[in-house]
Amino acid sequence: MLNFLRRNPLTTVAIGLYGLGWAFVFNWFGSGSASYPNSCGAANGGLVLLTLLITCFYVLILAGLSLFSNGRKRKDYALFLSIVVAPALYLLFS
Repeated sequence: MLNFLRRNPLTTVAIGLYGLGWAFVFNWFGSGSASYPNSCGAANGGLVLLTLLITCFYVLILAGLSLFSNGRKRKDYALFLSIVVAPALYLLFS
């Protein structure tokens, strides 16, 4: 696992920032901060849409890198792509 992260340092940092963004979204809606006195529906909707836009951006970039890379890098980018899609699939099926 450590070799996997060492082979892709820039992607690892980008995925880490992506994970922190999802952690913020889960915390925002799970802690009650999204309820009426603290926030309005438009702000919550904007947060959801911004998160989905960032997810689409990551999916497009990683899908392109996965398609145009060879060998080990292709497998690495495919794994990163599955990591990116996992939170959205969790929300979709929960």
